[in-house]
Amino acid sequence: MTKYEIMFIVKPDMEETQINKVAESFKKVLTDNGAKITEENKMGQKELAYEIKKFNVGYYFFYVVESQKEAIEEFNRVARLSEDLLRSLVVKQDEREKKEPKRQERKRFNRNNSRFQRTRRPERKEEEQNNEQEEVKENNENNGEE
Repeated sequence: MTKYEIMFIVKPDMEETQINKVAESFKKVLTDNGAKITEENKMGQKELAYEIKKFNVGYYFFYVVESQKEAIEEFNRVARLSEDLLRSLVVKQDEREKKEPKRQERKRFNRNNSRFQRTRRPERKEEEQNNEQEEVKENNENNGEE
């Protein structure tokens, strides 16, 4: 089972009970197709960044779901056909988390082998750091004498 984040915006021209029924119907579409809703958040009425279908506000709903691909496909199909939704978005959560490796473990190009290898960022030796600090002190002392 894969984790997905689902957000959809319901039209604001309906009553509160109708808006909740629309949200429940989409929740039912997911659960009927084998999805498990792990997190549910009714975000309420918010202003849109730009006008969508002649509306400036909408009711936002957010779900985190564990499901197979078929349940998500069915949700998208029903969401496209529904006239009660302004927008919907489904994001696969696992890919987003694995996308960016840690900075020190990024692949770097090694010209000697002409291959990509995992390398760690070279650590400076303590001696080099101490030498640089001594040089800085000497420069400061010399500049102060002039």
